[in-house]
Amino acid sequence: MYRRPAVAGEDMSEERFERIEGRLTELTHEMREMKADVGRQFAEVKDEVRQQIAEVRDDVKQQFAEVKEDVKQQIAEVKEDVRQQIAEVKEDVRRQITEVGDDVGRQMNEMKADVSRQIVEVKEDVSRQITEVKEDVGQQMRVMYEDLGRQMRVLHEDLVDRIKAIPGPTGPTRAEFDEHKETTDRRISPLELAVRQHSADITLLKQSRG
Repeated sequence: MYRRPAVAGEDMSEERFERIEGRLTELTHEMREMKADVGRQFAEVKDEVRQQIAEVRDDVKQQFAEVKEDVKQQIAEVKEDVRQQIAEVKEDVRRQITEVGDDVGRQMNEMKADVSRQIVEVKEDVSRQITEVKEDVGQQMRVMYEDLGRQMRVLHEDLVDRIKAIPGPTGPTRAEFDEHKETTDRRISPLELAVRQHSADITLLKQSRG
């Protein structure tokens, strides 16, 4: 133990010095205990702070995980909703296309039926007109043939009368024969021209109807 040397004029006994020494020792011990207690309290505070930090970190991680999971779930719901809307739009477009196709097909069938009906009507009308033309031409031809036959009979009778009027067996002269031929040609030529004209008219009518 350290002992301080005595100083002149100082009244200090050995006992008092020892008490001071003891007090210093106690104070030193208390200071050590206080320091140790402060160190222990600091360590406890440090551990507590570290634990709180760890708890806060874990809580933040958990909250972040929950937020992340919630966001992921919301994104999944949004994707599912978008897929559903796209599917509905596709189905609606497909239905509209089908309806348009059915409507176009129905209109085409109606147009085909109408065109077929018109063609039938035109054919029937052309056939009726051809029949009428044939009947009319046939009627005109019969009239012409009857008139031609009548004129031929008149000419024949006239020719017979002229032959009978010729005296003796000399027969008709060349001039009389030519005159008779010219008269016959004048009567027959208009009839032949009318027949040819009617034939040409029938041909043109058939070409125009065809």
